[in-house]
Amino acid sequence: MDSTSADRAVRPEDLRCLADAERAAAAVLPAAVRDFVAGGSGAEVTLDANRTALDRVFVVPRVLRDVSGCTTGTTLL
Repeated sequence: MDSTSADRAVRPEDLRCLADAERAAAAVLPAAVRDFVAGGSGAEVTLDANRTALDRVFVVPRVLRDVSGCTTGTTLL
C-alpha cells in the first residue's frame, strides 16, 4: 500500500454501517470501479430491493458472553 492509500485507510472498527463502508470505499476506488459497484442497471429495481433488505438487518452485539464453546464453522451443501 503506498503512503497515499495508507493515509486514506479506514479501520474496520470505524465502520458503523453500510453507508460508512461506501464512503470509505469511494475515497480510495477509481471512479469507474466505484460506479460499477455502486450502480444498478435499468430502473435499479434489484438495487433498491437489496438496499431495502439490508436496511432490515441488524447486528446485535453480544457482550460478556461465554464464547468458549462457540465455533465459526459452517456446512456447505
